[in-house]
Amino acid sequence: MTKKVLAVVLAAALMLPCEVSAASKDTFEGHWELDTTRTVIFASDGGTYIRTLEMEVGTVLHLDEYIPVKDGYIFDGWYSDPRTKIERVNEITLNENTVVYAKWIDDGTVKSMAENEFERSVTDNTVVFTNADTVVSVPVTELWVNRNARLEALMQIYNQKFNN
Repeated sequence: MTKKVLAVVLAAALMLPCEVSAASKDTFEGHWELDTTRTVIFASDGGTYIRTLEMEVGTVLHLDEYIPVKDGYIFDGWYSDPRTKIERVNEITLNENTVVYAKWIDDGTVKSMAENEFERSVTDNTVVFTNADTVVSVPVTELWVNRNARLEALMQIYNQKFNN
């Protein structure tokens, strides 16, 4: 009978709600740190690299102090939109992380090809790549020639529309 009583007491103990208390050494002690800095990234579009800046929230940054250089081009300023480059940005109040985009104006000088840059010409069944040291011919199909012509036509439309 003692085994039965023990079983009933054990079953009752498992079914009844229990209260668990933690010792003070088990309590969580910690704190949250607020991120009080913001980042400015300079997208110089082929110009010289300007390092990313990290400054306190609310800092006013004058962008005329950050001027990249690009051979054959004149720097026209920093802009907020990478495609249209219509809204020029002269200063930023750092309330959020920001990217600014360089706009360049061609200075009219003749641009020389980079050392590894090739000029490409397309004939009826061949693409010819030429640079200062090398000429490479690659056979292509008529379908490739037609698709390439369509792609170049689309790129001209795109450049006329978006490159001011």
